[in-house]
Amino acid sequence: MLSNRNARAKASKSLSPSAALSSSLQRREAFTTILTAFAHYGFPEGEVFKWSPAKDHWMRDNLVGDWRTQFFSAVLEAAHQHGARAVVAMVEPNWGRAVAKTPPMDAMTLALERYDNFLAASDCSGVVMAAESGSAQDEDRLLAECLTTLKLGTDFVSFRRIATNVVTMPFKHSRLLHVADVVASASTALAAGNTEFSQPLVQHIKPMLLVNGAGCVGGVGMKMHPDYCFGNLYHWLRGDLVDAEFGKRTPLPQKGHPYESGPDVFQ
Repeated sequence: MLSNRNARAKASKSLSPSAALSSSLQRREAFTTILTAFAHYGFPEGEVFKWSPAKDHWMRDNLVGDWRTQFFSAVLEAAHQHGARAVVAMVEPNWGRAVAKTPPMDAMTLALERYDNFLAASDCSGVVMAAESGSAQDEDRLLAECLTTLKLGTDFVSFRRIATNVVTMPFKHSRLLHVADVVASASTALAAGNTEFSQPLVQHIKPMLLVNGAGCVGGVGMKMHPDYCFGNLYHWLRGDLVDAEFGKRTPLPQKGHPYESGPDVFQ
């Protein structure tokens, strides 16, 4: 399982930060398929790819517009075809916490809960790998918080399937962390209303998102907190017809809740 915990949307809907987690690919062939895409689009060996490349990244100036969208589509399709599954968790930092004290840890915990549930349903165990971020002190703090969370559990999940504490790896050294970055960032951008570049990737991301028994993504493969404010977006952005979290079967969009009439109208 891979985590990118730093994707941030800059838009009118300020869902941020977000965390995306993808289960390990089932077959090594996925790497070959992704490398083929790299060769086709002219990536130099060892170059990073991500949703928002830095100034010194090759793709910032050499892979733009439709060409970049096609590249992301090819990589996401390769991940999907070779067994990747994904969870995206987002929190609104100004509207209270769901389970943790800080927005980044809140998003991480929400994603960990859903990953552990997925592992339990699959009768297997897994390891969480996250991208390194911030100072050494920041990373130590996050890993300590993750360890405490996994030991104590939450009000909703007693973690039994995540084999060890979260481990970190430099982002530049993992192509699968790059994929997680694109899944997290594109999903957050879409939820925040930045659709120009994220909308074309929906068809490649949605099949990877976990679903519940009702076939719904909301609360399972995608979690947006607080639910009262963002629950209707599961309908407009992911096609859910009901809110089936916690065993409910409430039709969507819910009347009287934000985004009742569409994804761009809060009231």
